[in-house]
Amino acid sequence: MNYKLLTIVGLVGMGVVVGATLDSFTKTGPAVSDETRPVKSAPEDGLSNPFSSVSGTSDNKLAQLEQTIHSLQVTIEAETQKRQQLEQKVAMLEKGIKPGIDRSAQKTGDDNQELNSAASNPHQPGAFSQNANWFNEQALLDAGIDQAKVSYIKNVFEQAEMDKLYVRDQATREGWMGSERFNNAMKEISDRTTALRAQLNDDEYDAYLYAAGRSNRVIVESVLTNSPAGNAGIQAGDTILSYDNKRIYSWNDLTSATSAGAANSTVAVTIVRDNQQQQFYVPRGPLGIRLTTDSIAP
Repeated sequence: MNYKLLTIVGLVGMGVVVGATLDSFTKTGPAVSDETRPVKSAPEDGLSNPFSSVSGTSDNKLAQLEQTIHSLQVTIEAETQKRQQLEQKVAMLEKGIKPGIDRSAQKTGDDNQELNSAASNPHQPGAFSQNANWFNEQALLDAGIDQAKVSYIKNVFEQAEMDKLYVRDQATREGWMGSERFNNAMKEISDRTTALRAQLNDDEYDAYLYAAGRSNRVIVESVLTNSPAGNAGIQAGDTILSYDNKRIYSWNDLTSATSAGAANSTVAVTIVRDNQQQQFYVPRGPLGIRLTTDSIAP
């Protein structure tokens, strides 16, 4: 009898435990250990961040904006350079430099800047007199260059000019005028005549530029009052002959020279004023001057 009573009590106890377990399972779901339970990290301030999903998008927009600004800067620099080139072209055309030169292929010094003017093409009927020369051979002879060297220089120049005309003709027919292909082809041809600088001394190269109708003088157009040039005494109308003992034939020559070497080191600038040479000393770097160019007989 006692055994039966104990058995009944045990069964009742087990029923209570099982019932409680089933009730807990129904309300809370299956138990999950700390190792398998997903954990969401909360912000340090205990608040959710509503902008966390937008962070990546904001970064992308910022990168796109920076790229757009950079592109605009490049465009502005290119437009500024084009404006400077246009100003040089207008200045040279106003001065009527070297009639008889085909300005459709003419260069301003060594800077590979083309002057495009179909009206000044010597092959156009009535453009210039029949005695006008494409290349002033006599200017080289007057500079004391012997005939053999003059003939060589003339051949290099004329072959380059003819090749430019062929490139222009082909580019016009095939529709790639003004493209990168066109610019590269023209630069390759111009490099042949630019290479003459290494083969000639300063006076010979000066005479060559004049004979070819290209600028060989850089003239100060205006000076900022408190600039290095203004403080040194350089004035508007001065012709810059050399910078740091290097001859200057174009504004590009001067720009390259001021950017070379150690900044703020003292260099000599030789100018011509009233047909007299004078020398000034300036810190290497920007001079604070505006320039124009000219083609003058040596």
